[in-house]
Amino acid sequence: MLIAIFLECFVLGACDNPLDGFQLLFKEPIEKSKLEIRFSSATGKLPEDIRLTIAGKDADKIVTNLNTKNFRINKEGLIFLAVSPDVTPSAQSPVSFTVVAEAEGYTKIIKEFTFTDAGNQFFNPRFFSMVSPPAGVSANQFKLVAGKNGATTQLAILKSENVTKQENVVVTVKEGTAFLNKQKQAVAGDIDLVVYHFDNRSGSSYLPEDGLARNPVDKNNTSLTDAFSFSTMAGFAVIEASSGTQEVASSFSKPIAVTFELNPATINPDTKAAIKAGDIIPLISYNPDTGVWKVEGSSVINRNTGTGKLECTAEIGYAAYWINGWPRWLCKQGPTVTIKSNFKDVDLYYYCELVNAKTGIAFAGYYISLNNTAAFQFNYLPKETEEARLRLFNHNHIYGGDVKKPIAESGSLNICENKSFVLDVSSLPVPQAIELVFDITCPKGMKLDENAIPSQMKTQFSEPGKNQWVNMPTITKDVRVAKTYMLRIGQRYDLRASTDGGVNWPYKQNNYLIDKRRWSFEILGEELGYCK
Repeated sequence: MLIAIFLECFVLGACDNPLDGFQLLFKEPIEKSKLEIRFSSATGKLPEDIRLTIAGKDADKIVTNLNTKNFRINKEGLIFLAVSPDVTPSAQSPVSFTVVAEAEGYTKIIKEFTFTDAGNQFFNPRFFSMVSPPAGVSANQFKLVAGKNGATTQLAILKSENVTKQENVVVTVKEGTAFLNKQKQAVAGDIDLVVYHFDNRSGSSYLPEDGLARNPVDKNNTSLTDAFSFSTMAGFAVIEASSGTQEVASSFSKPIAVTFELNPATINPDTKAAIKAGDIIPLISYNPDTGVWKVEGSSVINRNTGTGKLECTAEIGYAAYWINGWPRWLCKQGPTVTIKSNFKDVDLYYYCELVNAKTGIAFAGYYISLNNTAAFQFNYLPKETEEARLRLFNHNHIYGGDVKKPIAESGSLNICENKSFVLDVSSLPVPQAIELVFDITCPKGMKLDENAIPSQMKTQFSEPGKNQWVNMPTITKDVRVAKTYMLRIGQRYDLRASTDGGVNWPYKQNNYLIDKRRWSFEILGEELGYCK
């Protein structure tokens, strides 16, 4: 746990004013109607010249979580936005705005957000380089010219480009196609059309929601009985459209044709053989705005007489993920395990796996809480498995353990039956906890000013030098002692703390040795104006 993350100057008084350069760090962060955006890059390193724009009808009502207009993405790709505290969003008075992030050589990121209450939202977009995308990916951004009526002025045939890929995609936009917003009005101005294509050699890792359709619908928007993942994915494309004035287009006045080149080694699970011309391949869409998976229908595989490649074409009416693949049907609900143990408030999660009851082969793995009475339901499992057993290991998500010898195992379970069972792990010893104390001291003759101290202090740790931060408990002005089981005595960690909700982390301690079970943030309150 972030333990002694104090700055030496706070404790020893040997530095200049520690607040210099951090005037905003001690503002109370906004915690309502907040949007947390965490940008990442598909190739690891973020672009250096990200241009962030807040657009839309209510852009003037958006601030940072510190109630400023300083919209700056930190070096880790994180920014917190919020509805101004002077505004109360509601269903009758929603607050809508658009976030746009652009960088030279990368495709545009653009998304609309609407707040109707005090709830918080999250957005985790990835930048894709158009010049050097990841293996199996092409990322392209095309400019389409629109006339005064908002419709395109000529036919556009757009092919994704990546010379290292064996398959690509071709998008055909008919002349006179208008790009429409959510109100079905033509988006004004020329169009930025972003097209991503993912082959089936490495593209499955980019499927939304890990390729799990929890509550899918058919083409008539009727809910399907079962959930699904993909037994085989042949490839998919993502189509996004917006104007140069940063208005999102969600649908099209005329269908757009998307032709997918297909990997000839793809196995058709219906025929158990490699795909061929004449095969039928299901077409599935995913709408990132609504989170809806839809089984749209199917396409026929053809062989292109010019290129010799296998391909299929879909006529699409809106911007979305468009996936060619065969569903693997899953049970929406399965059995529930309730834990019996000596654990209480332990913030470690332990590894378990489901194995086929007949073959003993593992087919799913999870990390679950072992706190006494904790419950976990095993959902979205393949229907064909039927009977399974649960095996639990003394291996947690922070410092590992044994994944070979189970410490507990259940009887046979039907993975499609919503039944409960108890797993007794009382023999597992409780790990040691580390206490974290927020300790503010005032000089003799002064006392703590409760109204001046920050409402919370977030804490994180990382293995030394790896910059892979893990959240630990948050200390608050009302509860100044927290505990964690994620740190171990005798180990070294990089530690840090933040008082502004996680935008800045000014309190840092690298390669810190944990040598006792109780540590304090020893803050000299007078230095920070916490005493009176």
